Amino acid sequence: MTFEDKLKELTDTYNVFPNLTQQEAMTKTLIETFQATEVKYEQAEDWDGPTTCTIMLPAPGLRTYCNIDTKSQPNPWRKEAITYQSKNTQPTLPLAENGWIAMYLRYKKEFPPTESIDQIRFSFSCDINFPQFDANADLNRRRYRYKTQNGEFYAYWDEDVDASYLSNKISEGYQRDTANRIHLSQTIRGGKISWIGINQKTLGLGILTDFFEDIGYQGLEKLL
Repeated sequence: MTFEDKLKELTDTYNVFPNLTQQEAMTKTLIETFQATEVKYEQAEDWDGPTTCTIMLPAPGLRTYCNIDTKSQPNPWRKEAITYQSKNTQPTLPLAENGWIAMYLRYKKEFPPTESIDQIRFSFSCDINFPQFDANADLNRRRYRYKTQNGEFYAYWDEDVDASYLSNKISEGYQRDTANRIHLSQTIRGGKISWIGINQKTLGLGILTDFFEDIGYQGLEKLL
């Protein structure tokens, strides 16, 4: 099973914000399945506040992927966050090659009173490049569009700096609306991705797997 498949299992099981007993079981699953290094549950005190489960995951090979000099050792206080153990025949990568990802399960308030997962966000310890990004050419056009093996990247350098990824698994027409896209948060100058957001209901379609394959980073699969 892929990282996406395992994440779908988890979020289907805990689609409603877990109580204290369920939090213990959920944390155990996150540690055993995803090698999570930290898990925090924050329930909003009012209707407008966010309810979130924050999960810190080691990201095998992310520093290498981001072209960060791996000769320099990571800060001691970050060592736990980037430590993982290979569960298969692949060797465990050295700490200096790894980064971390903060995964946020954002719960939306509904009526009758329940809190179901609305969006899942991944924030990366180093910014990720758009595939085949040419800063000068694309910024002059204020638009970036690039077809990959599994989908398509879009970005617009206007005030809202909107960007998204559409998988080929989603057919043309209504299904290709914003709910089925991966939303990408760009850096101020454009050309790099700092975090992504995906609708929980799309997990299991392979969209998240396609995205990571198209950007050339599949380190999260090493956690399983």
